[in-house]
Amino acid sequence: SLFHFGGGDVKMSVGGEIHHDELAGTGQISNTRTANVNTFTSSPVNGSRDVQSAYAELFVPFFGPDNARPGLEKLDIDAAVRYDHYSDVGSTTNPKIGVNYSPVRGLTFRGSYGTSFRAPSLIDLNPYATAGFLVRTGTGAALGLSPANGSFQYVYPIGGNPALKPERATTWSLGFDVGPELLPNTQLSLTYYNISYKDKIDTAAYNAPIGAVLNSGAYDQFIVFNPAFFPGKTTWTEKQFTDYWASITADPKLPVLGLVTDPTQITAIVDARRNNSGVVKTDGFDFSFNYTIPSDWATFNLGAQANYTLHYKTAPIPGVALIDQVNNFGYPARFTGKLELGIQKGGFGATAFLNYVNSRTITRDYLPAAVADQYTHIGSYTTVDLTLRYAFGESDSMFTNGLSLSVNAQNLFNAAPPLVVNTGGTPIRFDPSYSSALGRFVSFQISKKFM
Repeated sequence: SLFHFGGGDVKMSVGGEIHHDELAGTGQISNTRTANVNTFTSSPVNGSRDVQSAYAELFVPFFGPDNARPGLEKLDIDAAVRYDHYSDVGSTTNPKIGVNYSPVRGLTFRGSYGTSFRAPSLIDLNPYATAGFLVRTGTGAALGLSPANGSFQYVYPIGGNPALKPERATTWSLGFDVGPELLPNTQLSLTYYNISYKDKIDTAAYNAPIGAVLNSGAYDQFIVFNPAFFPGKTTWTEKQFTDYWASITADPKLPVLGLVTDPTQITAIVDARRNNSGVVKTDGFDFSFNYTIPSDWATFNLGAQANYTLHYKTAPIPGVALIDQVNNFGYPARFTGKLELGIQKGGFGATAFLNYVNSRTITRDYLPAAVADQYTHIGSYTTVDLTLRYAFGESDSMFTNGLSLSVNAQNLFNAAPPLVVNTGGTPIRFDPSYSSALGRFVSFQISKKFM
């Protein structure tokens, strides 16, 4: 506390951190540079960083218990700022401000605005992490080259990228809370959130169809074109292209995962390493509700939590039109919710949860070509969880004093997740973002407090 002002004490918090991260390891990779592809080599996956941080927060209560009046029960502002310096990716300053306004007791309107920052991990930055050169072959029709039935090579460099920058986001929210002072035994909250996310670390040029990557113009910043195949896309000579290929593959710790007999026949080198390329804009609502029903016999509790995503617009690179991916496989579901019913009687408590995820869509991009369109539909998913607990509380017995027992059953009725048919070398047949392969899972816990 600094001094008294308006509705209470003005408060301030300051602090700092010094943090060190270190990564040390060795990756074993197949060596395709020898005649025997079963020969293995090791590459270092090492790195470190130092982080110095400082932060400050100021709380100012303009109206509060000391000067509340009709229509101004509470008004306060909370402002904060944080500075971080990373030894490897630079510095960032991020502010946040929040406002709370209560016209009457039990009703609060609130809003917040801030910026966020995430540094790339040491794995993201490491040039030897899951790294190498993937050699791929495609038809002329797929690559946009002639003849259409011809066979052409292209190469993806993959792995970490030492040139990565931090990811950044701007966030703001508006909402309100209702408390038991206004509605007895009730707590209710509704929040609208809005997030704009840029410089997202992604492998954009690897995720898109190769024809679009090579010919749309949108991905040219990630491509080194061979002038023999794309004369209008580059000013390089054939020798410059082959010299570049020799330079990036000179490190023997980076495997060439495929056979390149003639570098002049590589049509393009497409950077599929981690890059700061992604853009995401999303907004939606978070809702929570809790209602307590007291009685002489027991106390009952009703609750609900839900998220409704309005939009989840993404673009693999800046400048490309944003596509709303909400409710598509690999992205947020439109609606997820949970209902809760509980009872507490003495030391015994029981709570049941009903969990729900709405039906979604998997686009043709993720489906094998021969799969029927009916499999673009992913069904909704409902599961039930149950928790039983008993607390003995305080007693004269050394064994039961402070003892509690609980049983937790997740997916009580062993509901199978909806089928998701997708491509890949070892595809999974469900969506791990919203379901589990474990099925019913029961755990038992004993805990004891010594007082």
